[in-house]
Amino acid sequence: MIKAHEQLKQFLAVGNPDVVAAFADSIDEAAGEQIQAIAQRIQAARKAREENEECIW
Repeated sequence: MIKAHEQLKQFLAVGNPDVVAAFADSIDEAAGEQIQAIAQRIQAARKAREENEECIW
């Protein structure tokens, strides 16, 4: 999982929106659904972390 995380960070570090958009356009529907599920989990984790930080203060 750590290797996948590093590879994703390197891919996004390209910083070229055209490259990322071209990649996103080329993936199939199943992969797109997986990416959406990952994004939802990231958002939920960030929200939970923010809520925990608010409770601490």
